[in-house]
Amino acid sequence: MPNNDGHALTARVLEKGAIVVIKKGVLQIVTESGSPAPVDWVSENETQIVAEIAEAMGVHALRYTNYDVGRYQGYSGLTLRFSDISDGSEYYAIFNVILDRARNTKHGSKGKALKRGEFRVGKNHGFTKFWLKAGLELPRRLSTFHDRMGKLKAPVLTGELSNNPSNPDRLEAKTLTALNLSPEAIKAAFLPDNFRTSSGQLPDNSRTNLPDNEIHKTLDTKGLNRDSNYVENNHDIKITSNQGNKVSSNTSIGNNTREQSTDEWLADYEARYQEL
Repeated sequence: MPNNDGHALTARVLEKGAIVVIKKGVLQIVTESGSPAPVDWVSENETQIVAEIAEAMGVHALRYTNYDVGRYQGYSGLTLRFSDISDGSEYYAIFNVILDRARNTKHGSKGKALKRGEFRVGKNHGFTKFWLKAGLELPRRLSTFHDRMGKLKAPVLTGELSNNPSNPDRLEAKTLTALNLSPEAIKAAFLPDNFRTSSGQLPDNSRTNLPDNEIHKTLDTKGLNRDSNYVENNHDIKITSNQGNKVSSNTSIGNNTREQSTDEWLADYEARYQEL
């Protein structure tokens, strides 16, 4: 279970000199020496750390849960549902889609409704653009999105609420994207005094969704590849979401590979820095 000792876990990790970043919806932690934090530990504590960061920076950190399609007041819509990682609040967003067949096929005639749960979109539809902003590759055939919706559970997403008081839990579909938070912005939110000392000034914390190139400038010097989620070192670790692909790790402390508690890892973490 995630550590919950009353002292922000994110702050404790940052105080050890680590870089903490959320890039394309994936939490990544790299130590001051350029080595990755233990993958199992990151996976176990991901939810707590992301929740702490989202709360400190005033953003919604969302996990996709499910979808349905329907005809709403004269238009066809795809409803996506999300759960807020910080407090479990539920939100939704609606995209325009096509629910009828565009041509005659062996599965049905033109104009007839698609099978339940199926929908069609084009390259310029809002949902297609959202899929790309979520950091996911488009399927070879856009007509097969309904078979790939589970992929949306991997990245941490974010979006802005609509201003309609009658729908307070509705998100503006066009604002949905993978969460991107730079290491500088995260550090400033948790260690503002240290950040002033090291950088001379605080960045604008309202700029939470930062372009990749700003994140890359820092991470490229600390062992994270510009074009992937792999750490470039001898540990052979793939950093990924605990809801994404399985992770593999050859990480070891000394000569013994084993699971560690939060306090044990942080203690070893600090000891290693003292030796450097």
